[in-house]
Amino acid sequence: MKKICNKCHAEYPATLEFFYAKGKGRLCSSCKWCCQEYSRQYRKTHKGQQRVYDRQRYQTLGGRLHRVYYGLDQRTTNPDHPRYKDWGGRGIRNNFKDFKAFYDYVVNELRITTIESLRGLQIHRINNDSHYMPGNIVFLTRAEHNAAHQEINRLKKLSR
Repeated sequence: MKKICNKCHAEYPATLEFFYAKGKGRLCSSCKWCCQEYSRQYRKTHKGQQRVYDRQRYQTLGGRLHRVYYGLDQRTTNPDHPRYKDWGGRGIRNNFKDFKAFYDYVVNELRITTIESLRGLQIHRINNDSHYMPGNIVFLTRAEHNAAHQEINRLKKLSR
């Protein structure tokens, strides 16, 4: 059985050798070479624009906090995340209803209102065995964060 590419109008056998799969038992309407060329052109024109947008968004307080929230949410809910075993696998949950609740807590309760006040800080759970929730998170520098975890590990060794 033959299939005609809708871009270059060349005729190829209707197999996965010449066409990408699209869903169950269906083939893409363009041949692999036209799809690859389209992807190359798209990346040249649009991907750069997306990167600029992402960079600009990350330079705002909301953008930076969204990245922090997304990271903690993935670590606690996505079993495919490489570090899930250290958070979600231990039963740690994200108890913030959504990003807006997280944002409001950080801005109103923790008083982080500018991106400059967030630079160089990492999210930290006060009680390491409790969840990400209001009252249990603070933002610390890397040195403070490491010192807190060294203290936690020291106490665990003493209790054994």
